[in-house]
Amino acid sequence: MHNDAVDARGLQNHLEIDVARLQRDKATLTGEIQALHNRVHEALMRISHLEGANAELRNSLAAAEADRHEKGVRLKDLQSAHAESQTINAALFAEVGRLQELLDTIFKSRTWKLHEIVERMKGRA
Repeated sequence: MHNDAVDARGLQNHLEIDVARLQRDKATLTGEIQALHNRVHEALMRISHLEGANAELRNSLAAAEADRHEKGVRLKDLQSAHAESQTINAALFAEVGRLQELLDTIFKSRTWKLHEIVERMKGRA
């Protein structure tokens, strides 16, 4: 009976250590997820801003093409800015895709699944 009590205390100690580790992992993952969400939000805000700028550039480009003789130099500047915005847009979409893949990896991870189990056991899920 004494051995059973010692075994039970040892098991309890191991479980408490596991729970503490999982809580640390959860806190770390939660922080990483929040940082990723912030980066995605910033990227989406930049994309939105760039899309608006891109639409403005397209409108300006159409007006510049109508009066090429007077605005030839301006047209070249707008084309360059448009190309740059397209490059930046492509890079931002690639970053959003990379961040989404990272989030998918986190959510599919064993640690995240253990976190969900612990949360369910605590009645928080």
